[in-house]
Amino acid sequence: MTSKTNSRVQIVKNHKFTFLFIIVSLFFSSCSFQKKAVPDSSSSNIDFKKFETKKIVSAKDDQFIFSTIERTPCKGTCPVYKLIIFKSGDAIYDGSDHVIHTGRFLVKFSKVDLEKISAKAKEVKYFSFKNEYPTKSGDFPATITSLRVNKKVKSTNNRAGSIKGLSDFENFIEQMLFTKKFIPL
Repeated sequence: MTSKTNSRVQIVKNHKFTFLFIIVSLFFSSCSFQKKAVPDSSSSNIDFKKFETKKIVSAKDDQFIFSTIERTPCKGTCPVYKLIIFKSGDAIYDGSDHVIHTGRFLVKFSKVDLEKISAKAKEVKYFSFKNEYPTKSGDFPATITSLRVNKKVKSTNNRAGSIKGLSDFENFIEQMLFTKKFIPL
């Protein structure tokens, strides 16, 4: 070994602890800066604690709610979840059975998304639907939706399943929902 090689080896030996310390410090400092995403209730004036219960609320119940959708259980593998979309675009999703996302999540909808939902409601004449569409079958799940647009507020309980327009509206919201990022709460 030459003296040049020996000196390089000696430098590496002398600084390996320094180098290791820097790497470990960088790793831990990057982890400490990760924050759990939670809704910022100060920006949207929403009391998120109020919505921690399993009971779904509708747009009729709270002035800050823009829309809701709830799919109820059946004896089979029907998806079961609840979604509350606030006027701010923040949404709380609570998935319980036969869904990809189980648990409570924050989901963000843009103002454009809310406008699209309003436009779809207008297209299908959501505000002209009955409050309830029952079925004779005992095992048919319900899809309960509500919407608040301007001063109009409507809630509908669809157990019949294939009411033209209403099912389109429900599926529209659901398709939009599952393109979003789900942030655990």
